[in-house]
Amino acid sequence: MIDIEGKWLTNKVANNSDIELWLGDKDPSKAEAVCVKLYTNAIRPRVHCTTRVIPTATKPITQSKQQSDRPNLLLIMIDPLSKQQLRRSLPNTWALLELLGYQFFPKFTAVGNNSGPNQAALYSGMPLDDGRQGIKTSSSNAKRIWLWDRLNDAGYVTMKAENGCISNSNMVQSISPQTHHGQQLHEMFCQSYDRPNCLGSKLAAEHLIDYTRQFINTYDRGNGKPTNHTKLPWAAFISFIDSHEDTLTLISYLDNLLVNFLQDVPMNNTMVMFMSDHGLHYGTAFTSRSGETERAQPLLYMRLPTFKKNQLHQNQQKFTTAFDVHATLVDILLGGNPEIVAAGNELGVSLLTQLPEDRNKCSTTRAIPSSFCPLVDDSARDVHAQGQCEFMRDPPSVFSYFSDIPQMNRPHWPEKCPIRKSHDMNSDLVHSSPCLCATNVRDWFDCSNISRSEFRKGIDYKTEQYSLRSCGYEHDADQSLELDIHVKRNDQVVTASLAAAEKTKKRLSQQTHISKDEINAFFDKQPNIIFLEIDSVSLSFSERHFPKTWSLLQQHKIVSDQDTPSCPTGWCAGVFNQSSIVGQSSIVNQLAALSGCLQYDDQEEELHHYTDGPQTHCPSTGTNSLGVDNETGVFHDHWIFDVAKRLGYFTFFGEEFCYEGKSQELYDFISFQTLTNILISFEESPYVVQGQSAFSLDGVDMTLSELYCQLAKRWIVTSGIIDPQFKSYSVEYDDEAVPDSCFDGRSRGEIGLEFISQIWDAYDNQPKFAFLNALAAHE
Repeated sequence: MIDIEGKWLTNKVANNSDIELWLGDKDPSKAEAVCVKLYTNAIRPRVHCTTRVIPTATKPITQSKQQSDRPNLLLIMIDPLSKQQLRRSLPNTWALLELLGYQFFPKFTAVGNNSGPNQAALYSGMPLDDGRQGIKTSSSNAKRIWLWDRLNDAGYVTMKAENGCISNSNMVQSISPQTHHGQQLHEMFCQSYDRPNCLGSKLAAEHLIDYTRQFINTYDRGNGKPTNHTKLPWAAFISFIDSHEDTLTLISYLDNLLVNFLQDVPMNNTMVMFMSDHGLHYGTAFTSRSGETERAQPLLYMRLPTFKKNQLHQNQQKFTTAFDVHATLVDILLGGNPEIVAAGNELGVSLLTQLPEDRNKCSTTRAIPSSFCPLVDDSARDVHAQGQCEFMRDPPSVFSYFSDIPQMNRPHWPEKCPIRKSHDMNSDLVHSSPCLCATNVRDWFDCSNISRSEFRKGIDYKTEQYSLRSCGYEHDADQSLELDIHVKRNDQVVTASLAAAEKTKKRLSQQTHISKDEINAFFDKQPNIIFLEIDSVSLSFSERHFPKTWSLLQQHKIVSDQDTPSCPTGWCAGVFNQSSIVGQSSIVNQLAALSGCLQYDDQEEELHHYTDGPQTHCPSTGTNSLGVDNETGVFHDHWIFDVAKRLGYFTFFGEEFCYEGKSQELYDFISFQTLTNILISFEESPYVVQGQSAFSLDGVDMTLSELYCQLAKRWIVTSGIIDPQFKSYSVEYDDEAVPDSCFDGRSRGEIGLEFISQIWDAYDNQPKFAFLNALAAHE
């Protein structure tokens, strides 16, 4: 599609989508990087980038240097990463380094707090005179000679690149290193960005590794290529910045990439440095003493060419710094001349020579800040200076990943579900394609020959609280579904509720000392109750994700004037900041909230043990005021729905999925025939409280399960999952096109709320209790 040698892509493609082509050089024949952006109706364009390496001419190598056969250099920098974090985040890489015989320097220590002083020491052998001001603005830069400049002059072909679009003054990339290759990658990584540090469909680290492979394959002298450029020594400096986030989680994406890459590096004549400049120097972990310690303890692994293999061992247990690494690189790559090694580097010593005795201690090692020594030197550490336990801030969470991403670019649900266009059409028209209909009483049936209005006229509003109509041939799409909710008053339900309330009044009058007037007054003032539970949401999570709800609650919060509480708006909102949980799953906590019972016995409490169904342990009842279930022996005083029914309430239980266990006959939404040979047994969900306790929902007036079971059957058939063992409660309605489980213009979260709203209107003069468990955060 693209010819990087000079043929340009047109600016329009199919469907009138715009495209943008970026080249790493104005001259296409010199471009080593190219990116294509395809703009469609999406928020962000689709991006694809690729690279290549074009051989370049270098300074001629003198005869003596050719004879010395200078080794190649591969320097891999992880910025930042401590030696301890290497094992935690890159365990496979660490194991491979040990397996391949890389030599480890456990006392390698940082010379500054951040990248600036450490990378200046590594790449130039000189300290930063202005410290924190960084590499780009340091006053010492006038006399600084960068390592790649030295290698360029010595006839090496060089490359310097990092996998990010960062021009921070503490980063070497900010000075635009003058290497033969790599500059175009910095611009390429600025073309697009997505977490976790992706460029298009690939990790930025993968792009960098691919480019480095191309560089090595182009110039390596052992690849058998006859061209002159393959006989050049090469030096590649690559830096990965994925660990620059305070969870230190994203760096783990590089583990397998690095393992594969390290095994591809030429072994015979290549010097490899695998290192970091410092440990993480910000975030929650850094506030602890161990965090400060790890900031000062970067990692250093070396593998020298075969002829230098055993000369490092004598220095591995001494304190070393980036100044020493620089001196070692100059020593090996530029000929071993002591004057060349020492030039401009007064703080470093080549690790090929024996380090002096003063390197046995941190305090006598030049260049290491004195504040680091109590942290990294066991002999200087005061074990009594700090207790073994210390309180830390809350650890970072997944939100750290999104902190630097604009709000509009973050994953999000649509603000409103799409509404079917057919809703605007004449409802008396018969649909031109086949249709299926269902209600909570009637299973799916063929309704192709009747219009929408005729279908609704046949609904029994006393018993059918919702109706479904699915037309066309693409029944898996939201646009083919019609859902109408129509909760109407059922006088039989009202009569039964009044009779239950009168029975309870009589029982209370007979078994307690409460007067009839007090009992009647209590029943006359019964409040309506909505119990809205948002599953799997912490207090902190709710503050971040429900700002409008929090703002509303704050407007109506209870205020206290001289220890006298009041509710100025007439609605009292209270926050229980110390509320906690009684178990690690939803069922245990819902059981406690809806019944006051536990799934386990507490020997310190006097609990009644119910053995009907799963074990349930409840507080002992002294009065038996609401009666006992004759079949199970369970007191009606526990389960909130039993309590509400006996007090005359209309009750509603809402879970946003199909949890009931029953056999279901399936209807083929494609051929419009009953699948008579397929009978799926819907297994009762193990994730609902009534299925994991001694209680049931048999007496509840209205639930959502039947609706979601009808939708589940539709989803199972249209998805082609005709499996008798399939668990209906595992049905997922989300898809790429409609990620918020939309049903005819409603999100899944709106359906239960609409039911409750209509119940409140239909049963306006009867007390109502509604429980709704919202699952929006359960992902």
